[in-house]
Amino acid sequence: MKTNTAYQEKTKEELLEIIAQQSQHIDSLTEILRIYRQRQFGNKSEKLSAEQLGIFNEAELPKNAEAIAEADNEIHIAAHSRVKAVGRKPLPSHLPREQRIHDLPENEKICACGNALNHIKDETSEQLEIIPAKIYVIQHVRKKYACKHCEETIKTAPMPAQPIPRSIAAPGLLSHVLVSKFQDHLPLHRQEQMLRRIGIDIPRSTLCLWVIRSAKLLEPMMKIIHQLLNRRKVLRMMF
Repeated sequence: MKTNTAYQEKTKEELLEIIAQQSQHIDSLTEILRIYRQRQFGNKSEKLSAEQLGIFNEAELPKNAEAIAEADNEIHIAAHSRVKAVGRKPLPSHLPREQRIHDLPENEKICACGNALNHIKDETSEQLEIIPAKIYVIQHVRKKYACKHCEETIKTAPMPAQPIPRSIAAPGLLSHVLVSKFQDHLPLHRQEQMLRRIGIDIPRSTLCLWVIRSAKLLEPMMKIIHQLLNRRKVLRMMF
């Protein structure tokens, strides 16, 4: 019996690895097809050049950067043009602020005449900062109780319902994997590499299994969406 179970587990892992490899191959072919369609059917101004199909360094400024900047500062209206107002758009007010106060050293708060300098105002400027995805471990501690009198009753607090039972993936992690793959077009092998960079080793086969099981969970919602779409006389889709 144990031999059969071990064989089944090994077969399951092999199948998951094959599925993960096929998923990676499909992602690569999909990207190649997208580029081909863009080159074949896109507008002339939108067709990709040979250089664009290679590795593009976004951090490198173009040779005519100054001309582009000057052109960007002008708004063309009919037969004349006017210069844009100089200045950046303010950062969104709803974002939280973290104040970092920069003060002069005590020995620089003395004037050349020998008197102490007085604080008159603050110069304030803002920068936009980002914190990478926060990853942490949820420890589920289930309280267990027993009767000391009869020594027969033992009760343990139940585990909250999970999307995938006995899985290490919390709901937030599953959502992140799905959104990254289907909304941001980030293949599972790249997600595997990103997780590995921060010390978390989750193979593609496991990520693939999470995607498949999550799809099963979303089937009821997909059926409802399908029913709503079938009620429409006209559907519009964008690729």
